[in-house]
Amino acid sequence: MSKTKEEQAIYHLVKAQELFDDLEWGDLSNYARGKECYLAHRLGHTVGKMGGGPDALDTYGDVAEYKSTTLKGYLDTGELKSHTWNFNGMSYCPTWKEQKEWLCEHMNEIKGGNYFAIFERGQIVSAWRVESSDLLPIMIEKLRKKYPKLPASKDPRPGVSITLNTVKELGVKLDIT
Repeated sequence: MSKTKEEQAIYHLVKAQELFDDLEWGDLSNYARGKECYLAHRLGHTVGKMGGGPDALDTYGDVAEYKSTTLKGYLDTGELKSHTWNFNGMSYCPTWKEQKEWLCEHMNEIKGGNYFAIFERGQIVSAWRVESSDLLPIMIEKLRKKYPKLPASKDPRPGVSITLNTVKELGVKLDIT
């Protein structure tokens, strides 16, 4: 008797989680963990441990940060439609000076680069690498504008969005699809 598509999907999900457990990669369904592991493998990086550590370590052992999103489509010109990636859940600091220092320290730890990927149907469609030193001024400016409103919000942890245009402008397109 053949399995339904739902039964097949569940079977493969369970098998994939078993592999993740064997590799000590953590919970496949935790945030974008599956995409992070896929990206690390394609880049030749080592997947970071779950629980607040880096997403991965590059071939030199330096911290690498991964951001992923799902394909939103293409313009009539064949160019990608606008996409964004989020840096959410940063630690909140009580003063702007402390917040800026925290962000600078955090970004300076990411010596292996910031990787931005677009996925479609589980596959990487496009990816870029952006150096932290290039990304940091953009993040500081965006966070500076939002910071005064953070204490009054339900979740005061800062976050910023980075656009595809910014990634294209600052980054290097990777050939890993």
